[in-house]
Order: sequence, then C-alpha cells, then structure tokens
Amino acid sequence: MARSILLIAVYLTTVAGGVVCDAELPDLPAQSQLSASIAAYDEAVKKLKEEVLREFANERERLLDAKVNIEDKVSSLERLEEDKRAFEENGRIPVRGAFKSLAKRSQATLAASKAQVVDAFDKAAESYGRTDLAAAKQILAQKADFLRPSQTKSSLRSKSGPVGATSGPDLTERRGPGEAPEVKEPRLGPELLRPTNQLKAWQSHFAGTGKGAIASDPESIIFECTTSDSIDHHCQFNQSVTSIVEDAEYLLAFEAKGEVPRKFKMHVQIAVPDYHSLGFRRTVDVTDEFQRHEYTFTARSVNSNPCRISVDLGDREGRLFMKNLSLRQKQSSDSRDVP
Repeated sequence: MARSILLIAVYLTTVAGGVVCDAELPDLPAQSQLSASIAAYDEAVKKLKEEVLREFANERERLLDAKVNIEDKVSSLERLEEDKRAFEENGRIPVRGAFKSLAKRSQATLAASKAQVVDAFDKAAESYGRTDLAAAKQILAQKADFLRPSQTKSSLRSKSGPVGATSGPDLTERRGPGEAPEVKEPRLGPELLRPTNQLKAWQSHFAGTGKGAIASDPESIIFECTTSDSIDHHCQFNQSVTSIVEDAEYLLAFEAKGEVPRKFKMHVQIAVPDYHSLGFRRTVDVTDEFQRHEYTFTARSVNSNPCRISVDLGDREGRLFMKNLSLRQKQSSDSRDVP
C-alpha cells in the first residue's frame, strides 16, 4: 500500500473572455475566431478539472473498500486528501493509476487546443496587419502573454517532490496584458531544526523486534535499521520541532540517499499519543545517490502539542543518509517577522 506518488505541476487557466478583444481594435472575423479558440481552451481545462475531482472521489471509495490493515488505509486516505488539497490550491495532480492515464490523455487534448489558439493569434495578427500595424503588434504581444508560463511555475513544481520531477500537461496560467496580479514569492522564517548531522539532536525509538543505530559523518546523519520486523515505525528516528503554528504553511527540504534504492516514511507529527500527523506524511523514494526533496504542507491539528519530525525505517534493513534537512515557515515577502 506504500506506493510512491510522483506529483506533476498543473496550472489552471484563467484566461478572461476579453483577453484578446480589446475594444479599441476593429471587430474582424479573425478576432472572433481567436476569442472562440481561447474559450475552447478554457472549456478543456474546466472539463479536466472536473474529471480529476471525480477521480479523487472514485479513488477515495476504492480506498475505503480496500481490504488492507487500518494503518495503511488511514495513511492512504490522509495522503489522498493532501493530494486533493494540492490540486484545488495549486493544480497539481498525482500520477498513478487512473490519474496517470488521465494526465497523458489530457496532455494530448490540451496541446491540440493550445495549437489552435496560437494559430488563431497568428491569423488575427496577419489580418490586422493589413490595415493597422499597431493593432497587429498588440495581438502578437497578447500571444506572447498567452505562451508565457506563470511566474509561480518554477516554485510550484518543486512542492510535490524532488526538483526535476517529470512534468505533465501544460495548463499554465495565462492572463491578458495588465491582468496579471503582482506575484510575491514567499519568504522563509527561521530554521526550526537543529543541524542534520548533530547526533544529540536525534532520538531513537525501537519496538517489537525492530532494532537500529544512528551515526553521523561531516555532512550527514546516518540512520540504520539493523533488524526489521516489517513495521515501519518499529525503527524510528525523531527530532523535536519548535514553534509549529496552526494553519501556517511550511517548506520541508532535505537531501537523502540509501545504500541501495529504497523507500522510507517521513512525518511531521505531535510528539505525544496519539502521534497524529500535522499535515505531512509521505513515503519517500531514494536512490543510491543524493537527491534533493522539497515539500510544502499546511500544519493541522497542532493544539499546542509538542511536535517532532520522524523518519521510519522499520520495514526494511539498511542505511539511510540524510543531509541539509530544513523546516521553515513560509511567510509573505512583506512580513515583518522575517529578519
């Protein structure tokens, strides 16, 4: 049940009906065709969003009916809800099962629709160019705006997993001239974790027949499961986290590798029973080379409890190397709390 989820960035189109229908331009047939092409593109994006939301509902029903142990079921349902929130907030959809085929099919559909819009821009510019070069120039500028990716694309792409993850359908946000709001990249608050390779920053927890050890080198912390009993949290390593704020958004980042490619579970959770998740619970895939991972999550159900970050290795023996582990609160660029 612990499946790897690779998220791809999908950005919901917000092209307004008046993007290319400037009132100062004469109403030519090419302009009407352009407006119709953009409307068709918007409709394609709308249908995709509806289809993805239906698939989230279907996946939830499948998980509820699955005959698996309750821990795996709760973990999968929690992860599905996090994925759904990410889609509703940022347009990211998971690539697995039916989602994967949906992404592949939509990519072809949207590429064809986008090509029609670009062709309509070219025809409109050519038509205006016969009588009004300034109008033709304006149309070409609007075409450039349509093709230009959202300013938030690069930052959103890395939220769901390792930087450089495979991208999916291009539903990049488009806006007409003068319509794009100012985008303020979030700034980060102070670091909430101690140095990654500092041994005294970590605590170990073993249960059942699970056993492990912890060591460090000049740049990494080294977690090892020496005896596995197939239950991931029976070999667990924790670091306390200070100042987790309810409903605040956080950026968790780290670099990790295994002796061999493997998976491990990682949580941000309360440090007292019932140890529930605070909004971040992931199964992470690593190779035998360091790769950077970045995740964004919103803290939930903190309730003034002490908190911690946990790394679970108990389902498989072997060593995990981690460095540059960081947890910082995201804040707006004009926040006065950020030094």
